[in-house]
Amino acid sequence: FEHPRGGTVRTLGNPLKIDNAPIPVRKAAPELGEDTVEVLRELGYAEDAIQDLLDHKLAVQYNG
Repeated sequence: FEHPRGGTVRTLGNPLKIDNAPIPVRKAAPELGEDTVEVLRELGYAEDAIQDLLDHKLAVQYNG
């Protein structure tokens, strides 16, 4: 598959098959910190608490 920054990436095939049909890769693995804010929100952190963590470098956010 094509990774946005890494170019063409080869991976192992998915061991799960349905009627021998291949299961495609939906997207590349996230970059370090790419989903940090979304995960913290899902865990119930308030926006100001998230910003505080980012400001104090206790959490990182990937900025592309």
